[in-house]
Amino acid sequence: MDNFPAQPGFYFPTWPFEHIRMLATGQIILALCAVWTGIAFLKLRPWSRPVLEIFAWLTLAAVFIFSAVWVRTALSMSTAMGSQTQVAFPGGLFVAMGMIPMLIFVALNVLVIRTLRGRVVRTALGNTVTDQADSR
Repeated sequence: MDNFPAQPGFYFPTWPFEHIRMLATGQIILALCAVWTGIAFLKLRPWSRPVLEIFAWLTLAAVFIFSAVWVRTALSMSTAMGSQTQVAFPGGLFVAMGMIPMLIFVALNVLVIRTLRGRVVRTALGNTVTDQADSR
């Protein structure tokens, strides 16, 4: 971290780099729990469905938070770079480059949540479907 510039001239979140060990450890623990839950889901353990749904919701929240940080950083970079050079910096292109993959992540997680809440998965795991809204 000693070589990292304190003020790069535009908004750049440095706090993840300041806490990289804690973040990496947390991600490894979450990943191991997700793999363990996925194995339990393949073994048709009923408790695995809500846990996987919680992981999907957490992933959605992380994607939205990262999207906001990405947009703020990209727009800040484009403003700072555009004022320092004679060439227009394509901030909109940077935003699109980040938002398109993030929209794919959102779509996949929404699909996972809908599937986990569906009749087929609930029936396979032995959960009863009593509400008509759940029978999608």
